[in-house]
Amino acid sequence: IRYVAEGRQRITRQRADLEIQHGTWLARQAEARTERDSVAARIAAAEQAAAGFAARIGEQTATADAALAALREAQATSDRQREVADAFLAASRNGDFDALLAVLDPNVVLRAHGGGAVGAPAEVLRGAPAVAERTLMFAHLARFARPALVNGAAGFVVTPEGRPVS
Repeated sequence: IRYVAEGRQRITRQRADLEIQHGTWLARQAEARTERDSVAARIAAAEQAAAGFAARIGEQTATADAALAALREAQATSDRQREVADAFLAASRNGDFDALLAVLDPNVVLRAHGGGAVGAPAEVLRGAPAVAERTLMFAHLARFARPALVNGAAGFVVTPEGRPVS
């Protein structure tokens, strides 16, 4: 009987581990969504699911708390990225060189790929002053910029005449 009870406890712990792993997987999937508001809604759902797992599985609370902390940190990072991207766009639209310098990392690198010309060499600009100067050269396009996720980070797509160019 003792062996049966131990076996049942082991199976219960394994099921709890699988539920936490599943909850973690769901949380990671929520981070991969492309729409910021959708990400926030899925993170909230994952937080609720993780909280439910923690309530059902007392000994696994620490693991669930770590997953919740990671989700909150990911949301905070996403929100901060959007704030910086919005500040960059506002400075671009206003032609404010000093504001661009304030928002850009001093070691920023800009890679431009020849304006779409086939075979055109890539140009690399290094440092906030050089990138801010180039940004102001194209400030007239800032009014066509729309928020977007670019490679999973906050950014913009420039769409004059409804066609993306950058």
